[in-house]
Amino acid sequence: MLTTLIAAALLADPLSQLPQADQDALALLGSGVVTQSSTIGPVVNPAKWIPLQDSVHTFVRTSGTNTGQVESIRLKGATTSQSKWTQEDPAHWTRYLNPTSTGIRVPSAVNVPNAVISKYAPAQPLILSDITPGTVVSETVAVKVYDLNDPSTVSYTGTLKMDYQDLGGFKVQVPAGTYDTRLIKVTYDGKVGPASVQDSAWVLYAQGVGPVAFVNYKDVSAFLFYDKESRFGAVLQSVSSTPQPAPTPQPTAPPDSHACRITPHHHAQTALMPRPLAFAALLTCLTTGAGCTTNPYCWCQAPGEYCNVETVRNDRGAPWRTRLRTRRLPFRHQWNRDDRYR
Repeated sequence: MLTTLIAAALLADPLSQLPQADQDALALLGSGVVTQSSTIGPVVNPAKWIPLQDSVHTFVRTSGTNTGQVESIRLKGATTSQSKWTQEDPAHWTRYLNPTSTGIRVPSAVNVPNAVISKYAPAQPLILSDITPGTVVSETVAVKVYDLNDPSTVSYTGTLKMDYQDLGGFKVQVPAGTYDTRLIKVTYDGKVGPASVQDSAWVLYAQGVGPVAFVNYKDVSAFLFYDKESRFGAVLQSVSSTPQPAPTPQPTAPPDSHACRITPHHHAQTALMPRPLAFAALLTCLTTGAGCTTNPYCWCQAPGEYCNVETVRNDRGAPWRTRLRTRRLPFRHQWNRDDRYR
């Protein structure tokens, strides 16, 4: 009789086996999302749980101040290497992914609203393989935060203790369909600059699809700027694959010319573009060391030559647009205070 009652209770609330803090957080997904436990096995091949193909996952928020808001998370790959994959919520963050046989990790990320780049050493875990359910995998990660307006200078440093856990298998029902998932939790605890960080993220991954529901699925640097009141849940509304565009033909530069060029359709070596595109170009230069080869607005060939991003201000001194310039630079160079090369 007791066994029957326990089984009935688990069927009524499949999350009752989890600690209360996890239950409270997952309640932000709304009722009827996690329907029952699932027998699906743990992650073995990470690329099957975050498929490395160009796609758009559209989510709807189920809680928080923007309940009902629809937003998209895009997975984009470079045309030449799987090591160039990015995952982005265009209005909030971009993660640069490092996929391996043991997991998919994030070595660096951009926080868009706060215009900062964060770098992690070792790269922070997004999803790992062969983790026994319930086992806590702990890592201490060094964090450096750079202001995009002065990317040569470290604004903040610190360390975070990251605890990664597989909390088990669950069947979930979301607008996009019904899925067997694994529930992954990552807890962050530490201090970066003046900010103390103590929070967690919960993500339900479906094999062959990727994330289908989550709470707090955001760039780690966001924890530095927002408190727990900004937590929200979201569920998958739809997922679509996007065809990968053909690479832009790239002319061969003469040996004595600038190696970093605006692509031919700009017909000039100076171009104005919206701020996010210029930020992306600059970040590519900084993080890959190969210039702008993955950005459609310019390309670089030789070492020692670089892309320069300048802020254009209006007559009141406020930032207006960002100018992407191409220059041949000496081996030693530095930024001055108004973001121009000296």
